[in-house]
Amino acid sequence: MMKSNKEERNMDKKKVLFLCTGNSCRSQIAEGLARHYLDDHYDFYSAGIETHGLNPYAVKVMAEKTIDISKQQSKLVSTLSDIDFDLVVTVCDNAHESCPTYLKQAKLIHKGFPDPAKAEGTLEEIMNAFRTTREQIMIFIKGELKATIKAIDKPLYKHIEYYIATHIHSGMWDVFNYFRSQDSKNILPILNPDDFPIGLIREKDLKNYAYSLYGAYLIKKKSITQFLSQCPIIDINTPMSELMDLLSTKKNPDGIAIITDKNKYIGILSANSLLKVVKEKMKHLIDQIESSKRSVEEIRSFISEVVHLILYQSSIITESLKMVEDIS
Repeated sequence: MMKSNKEERNMDKKKVLFLCTGNSCRSQIAEGLARHYLDDHYDFYSAGIETHGLNPYAVKVMAEKTIDISKQQSKLVSTLSDIDFDLVVTVCDNAHESCPTYLKQAKLIHKGFPDPAKAEGTLEEIMNAFRTTREQIMIFIKGELKATIKAIDKPLYKHIEYYIATHIHSGMWDVFNYFRSQDSKNILPILNPDDFPIGLIREKDLKNYAYSLYGAYLIKKKSITQFLSQCPIIDINTPMSELMDLLSTKKNPDGIAIITDKNKYIGILSANSLLKVVKEKMKHLIDQIESSKRSVEEIRSFISEVVHLILYQSSIITESLKMVEDIS
């Protein structure tokens, strides 16, 4: 019997599971948010190690975002054992530690969130606990998870690091506070109103204000454009050879690029991350040559690509050595 186009599209969809202890709050919220904010190339599910029932407060806080999860059901993960998940996200420590063996065939990531069901106090205090968890999950889904699940389709995605971005109309005081709260992040991508990146701000360029007695006051008077630095902005589908050229250029001393997909910002790719891609690519190319007969043109193309990869690695090593010499 022939499958309909709709059935074939559903079979092609990647499947993502949110797993927690009781499938009552966090995983239910995550499922609802993922269905709402991410595109329809993915099927989202939620389940629990146990079932505690759908929490009515979770339904209420999601309704505040005009997202209806009242039809979702609390279910045991064992009831989904016939589904081959591409990605499993554990949203609490217990689920992470108790994740069933058969799910470990999928890519697993863990992102723990506070359990709002444990909140006590007035109705408003309880609702605020649920709102806090909802907002944390929403940030995760629209940022880190979005980049992660796309890695299922495109190998380069798994090497992209997600950085929170801000828009060009934001104030420098917001930028200043961002760096103060982010110990591990030293750059901030800047987007135009259409979410397309136009450059970045480096933390080191704000150091003079950070250590100045009147720095906080002075920086409020500045605009983002006064600190905006340029770096390569590259589409995710850019050929590898072009990607390497752009990242290794002398005009890009940081060795990083802002990556876009369909003209939207998705994250940052560093030179070190690209080296990992290079190694994977070289192994893949060598395996291709060894596993089958190739035409003269194919072999010629292969040699050209390998030379490109070697030259790129050499440029990174040269730049690294120069940096060491400068420091010493």
